[in-house]
Amino acid sequence: MDPVVNKLRLVLIDYDSLHPQAQYFYEMDRPVSPPKQTANYAFGVSELLAVDGAYLLVLERELFVPKKKIGAFVHNKLYSVPMPLRGRQHGLDSIGTVHKSLLTEWETRLNLTVRSFANYEGMCVGPKLKNGNQVVILIADSQNRYAGMLKDWFKTIIVSSPQ
Repeated sequence: MDPVVNKLRLVLIDYDSLHPQAQYFYEMDRPVSPPKQTANYAFGVSELLAVDGAYLLVLERELFVPKKKIGAFVHNKLYSVPMPLRGRQHGLDSIGTVHKSLLTEWETRLNLTVRSFANYEGMCVGPKLKNGNQVVILIADSQNRYAGMLKDWFKTIIVSSPQ
C-alpha cells in the first residue's frame, strides 16, 4: 500500500519580486487512524516555518474527536525539509517532490485519566542556543477553553542545527 495519502504543493516565492520561482510536491504520511464516526476530524499540515533559510519545518497533524469526546487525540509529526530548494528547482511548468526528515512525533489525548489534548496550530522560532541548535515554540488553541476542559498549551522543541 502506498504510504502517501495527500500531496500538497509548496511554492517558492522570490523574496524581492514576490513572483513564484518554483513549485514542489510535499507528500504527507497516511493518517494514524482513518476517519470513523466523529464529531471532528482534521488531517493535514497545520503550520509551516522557515528557519534561517536553511530548512522548512512542517507540522503534520491528525485530530480525532469522537462524538462523546472521550478518546479524542491529536497525533503530531514535525518534519524538516532542506532549503534552499533552489538547488532542486523545478520551473512553474514542472514539479518535483521534496525530501522530508522526521524530527519528532507526539500525541496528546483526552480520556478519563489523561487531559493533555492539545491541537498545535502555530510555530515560531525561539532563541538560538550556543551550540547552534534552534528552539522552536509551538502553540495549541483551546477554542476559548472549550467546555471548561481544554487549555492553551505551549511546547518547545530543540532542533539540531543542520550538518
